[in-house]
Amino acid sequence: MKWIDNLRMSIKLLGAFGTILVLIIIIAGVGYASMNSINNGMTTMYADRLLPIEQLGNIEADMYTIRGSVYKTLLIPKEAEKSKAEISRLEKSIDENFKAYKASVLTDEEKAEIAVFESVFREYHNAAAEAIALNEAGLRNEALASIVEGGRTANALATLSESIHRLLEINVKVAEETHQQGNQTFMNSRNILFMTTIAGILISLGSVAVITF
Repeated sequence: MKWIDNLRMSIKLLGAFGTILVLIIIIAGVGYASMNSINNGMTTMYADRLLPIEQLGNIEADMYTIRGSVYKTLLIPKEAEKSKAEISRLEKSIDENFKAYKASVLTDEEKAEIAVFESVFREYHNAAAEAIALNEAGLRNEALASIVEGGRTANALATLSESIHRLLEINVKVAEETHQQGNQTFMNSRNILFMTTIAGILISLGSVAVITF
């Protein structure tokens, strides 16, 4: 174009390098935003999904250890005080893990299930305490009936286990969604970087042609 030919060389050079500089800034901006997004996803994956899954696993393990301690309290009298102390320690451990879990970023589905878990855990605590109290009152058969299948303590533990599994499933599902979002972010960034790089090459070649000829 004639008007371009009439421009001074300095203006042509400034225009060419200015355009390339803008493209470099765009590429750098896209790269930074993409890396930041992926980093946030990885942080979320670790802090809000991996750690909670570990905490829920610890809670479930403690629950079943409590069950064993309740059994020992009823069936091995000489171990009763030691077993009750162990139950108290495990309940504190569950409380600490659950507080840490609730401090993570929670979905609405998790919040609803947490309310279920807390309600059922209170029932399990009360049922186990009742079974121990019945045993200490000499009502051994009633105490044993509570901890076998169909009994109050056994039913509460089964419901509690179901709630824990639902919370684990929610965390696994959200982790998978976060992973998919990370993959999508990577593919989008790759495409943008590829297009801007090609555009930069074409503009550079065009600028050389304009300046030279």
